Amino acid sequence: EEDMQKVEEAMNKLPAGLREQIDVDQSGSEAEGTVEDEFRFDTEDFQFNGEPWDRETNPVDIKGLPDWLNDRINDEIEESPDKARQINENPDLIVDKFFDILPATMFILLPVVALIFKFWYLFAKRYYMEHLIFSLHNHSFLFVSLILILLASLAAALLLDQGYPTAAATAEWLAIAVGVWIPFYLLISLRVVYQQNWLVTLGKFGAIGFSYLALLTMVTSGVAIASFVLL
Repeated sequence: EEDMQKVEEAMNKLPAGLREQIDVDQSGSEAEGTVEDEFRFDTEDFQFNGEPWDRETNPVDIKGLPDWLNDRINDEIEESPDKARQINENPDLIVDKFFDILPATMFILLPVVALIFKFWYLFAKRYYMEHLIFSLHNHSFLFVSLILILLASLAAALLLDQGYPTAAATAEWLAIAVGVWIPFYLLISLRVVYQQNWLVTLGKFGAIGFSYLALLTMVTSGVAIASFVLL
């Protein structure tokens, strides 16, 4: 909109005869078309061995990988422009696929999170199964809290649309309160279960949190890639 306003202001400064000869709408459409063409996604955008990818003359062939995996990589590159077009037309496709894969991935992630607890509490004389149960408990609390935040946010938007600002504000504050309570609850649970002093618990809480966020980032990236591959 700002660009169009600037164009209109510049047009108004032109002589009347010249202004009539210029079609702003058509010029804008042509410019948009140029931008779309410029950022068009194609398999030629992939480079391998310093040259544009080609299934026949320059396919991906990574040494050490089995042939079937190299073939799968080339299949994905070949199909990626069509998938990108589908996602561009309907972004919900990739979002739906992402959330189809995420729950199972988070379930598989639990044993890994238990290993993180085992590492940071190596001398706590706790069995691995105890760390796993604690991890399951905290994840259950986290998921329930996130559901409450989501429901409260949806309720706030609905109440505001219906003309109940006070009730909407209450729902928003509920969502904020639950969000603030999450880290406090996780910290307290760590202190109660492993029974170390607050200073050590705070240090391990930060270390475990950093480790978990790093793991979650890698897993989320993997799920995003898998969502595109399985589309």
